[in-house]
Amino acid sequence: MDDETSEAREASVVADRPKHQTSPVQPDQHEQPAVANGKKNVLLAIIASVLIPGAGQIYNGQPGKGFALTGVQIVVFTAWIAERPGYVSIQPPVISLLAQALGVVGWIILIVSAYDAYATAKKMNRGEIPFRKTKNAFLIGFIVLWLVWFIFIEIYSCSISPGG
Repeated sequence: MDDETSEAREASVVADRPKHQTSPVQPDQHEQPAVANGKKNVLLAIIASVLIPGAGQIYNGQPGKGFALTGVQIVVFTAWIAERPGYVSIQPPVISLLAQALGVVGWIILIVSAYDAYATAKKMNRGEIPFRKTKNAFLIGFIVLWLVWFIFIEIYSCSISPGG
């Protein structure tokens, strides 16, 4: 009796499937299911995001989110450097206040980035969201972006700093 019930269930599943589909539904190519050994290192995701906001998201296979976070952080940090006392000839109190506000925004972005990388890695490991592989091309592009930005900031700092 149990054999007949299981055969009937399987037959109804096959009958409900579209005629052109011969195998069970496959996940989207961009969203890979979590696999037994496909685990994210949660600590690595946090450390990457603390060192460079967005790096944890890139590690978690979310390059769009990673580049967005790092882009915002680069804009905020660049503006913070430009507004720091000593880097402009006239220092009204508003510039000092703006520099402090930008510094706070930078820290908020850093904390949000680290928490998001942690939470995403945990969810992937629990199978709550699809596992995504880290794409090396995005990591290399990300590192190049940061290196170019650091070189730019170094050149900018030397050209406008007092005595430089």
